[in-house]
Amino acid sequence: MARSSGAPRRISSEAARRVFSLGIAGDVVSELRRVTWPNRQETMRLTMMVIAVAALIGTFLGLILRVRKNIQKCNPRGLTV
Repeated sequence: MARSSGAPRRISSEAARRVFSLGIAGDVVSELRRVTWPNRQETMRLTMMVIAVAALIGTFLGLILRVRKNIQKCNPRGLTV
């Protein structure tokens, strides 16, 4: 008999024990050891890039809003240009 797609799926007892045990913490620690963490120089370089891109996007959006505001000021009836 086929299971309906709307019926909830039960977790196997092994999976349930693994989720509720502390063994999963060991898996997390081993995965964190495998990660290649950036050094201080790389972190600073990437942080500066993020700040620069955010500033550029903010400036660009600010200019667009200022131009739009000036267009609306010159066009008092609110007609779109």
